[in-house]
Amino acid sequence: MNSTGTLRVIAAFLCPSDPNAGSGTGNINSYHGSYGTSISALYNYTPAPNFSIRQSTGLFTYLQSYDIRDVTDGTSNTVAFGEALTGDRRANGLGQSNTPASRYRGNLPMGQFSEVTNISYSAQADNAFNFPVQVNAALAKCRDVFRTQDSAIGDFRGYRWAYGCAGYSLFNTVQPPNDKINGCRGDHAGGPTVGMDQSAFMAASSQHPGGVNVCMADGSVRFVKDSVSQRTWWSLGTRNGGEVVSADSY
Repeated sequence: MNSTGTLRVIAAFLCPSDPNAGSGTGNINSYHGSYGTSISALYNYTPAPNFSIRQSTGLFTYLQSYDIRDVTDGTSNTVAFGEALTGDRRANGLGQSNTPASRYRGNLPMGQFSEVTNISYSAQADNAFNFPVQVNAALAKCRDVFRTQDSAIGDFRGYRWAYGCAGYSLFNTVQPPNDKINGCRGDHAGGPTVGMDQSAFMAASSQHPGGVNVCMADGSVRFVKDSVSQRTWWSLGTRNGGEVVSADSY
């Protein structure tokens, strides 16, 4: 919004191949900074002076910044930005309610699922590499909720380009590209009535056949296939994980 309360839509922030981006839905951002393999809870709500910000494994996080010198994996091996489908505003959240809820893959489940809460607020939540079994079990739970629970489906991914938080302008490289769900917030009983800012998972997604476009830290644009291995995709998300990634592996 500008000072007059008018929604400011910037065409450069909209993917031309996404039919819902900016088309009267109010979801006006297609491009997201990467916070790597971190799992939600990048900050806590404890009032100052105990308010804390967590480091992320990616190039971006809340209320702090990283420099090119922090990208020790190499700028050509580290994702800076990725694209994501915007929600279709035919499910639930931000004042609207729809039954049956749209299961369009630009939408995502939001609620309170122990499988997700147990990892997103753990001491290891800064890196999915630390507990892959639990991460994959949490993702399986999120996909099942999306398939079975109308009231848990939120549809406001990409809501605003000016909100520097998960789901609006940040994503992580934990889910495979073009997953069945566009992310998952599983730590709040409010479901789609709350924001996406503490979401455990925020996927890269697109309408492009077979993959998604990402911008690397060196400014180059690459196309990452849906079939990329989990470890390779996670490795591309970290800025200083020390992983070796071959250009022909994705």
